Amino acid sequence: MGISEEKKIDVLLSQLQERYDALHKMRDRSMQFVLWILGFGLGLAWLLISEASFTLSQKILISILLIGLGATTLYFVWSIGQGFNVTRRIIIRLEKYLKLDDKNYYDISESILPPKYFVTVHGV
Repeated sequence: MGISEEKKIDVLLSQLQERYDALHKMRDRSMQFVLWILGFGLGLAWLLISEASFTLSQKILISILLIGLGATTLYFVWSIGQGFNVTRRIIIRLEKYLKLDDKNYYDISESILPPKYFVTVHGV
């Protein structure tokens, strides 16, 4: 089944828009999560250092909870970062297919996106 060039462009543009939306959602969710966890963690830390009298076992339990919360948050943010990087690499491929890196393709003197944009840590 052959697909016309115009339909291929439509598919690429649709995929590109989906990836842009996904990046925005990842940023928003990670920011909301981190802010929520930060507030919760600060509340627990305040309880721990406040003048309220806790038994040693309660202090240990709150400390373990804080450490676990921190580790879970780091893992979650790392996972979001991995998804963000994969999505960004897909975006770069789509933008290259659309020739946004080709300075002569759109009859302008420079590429739409600067060459530095396409260089990532992974060399995409």
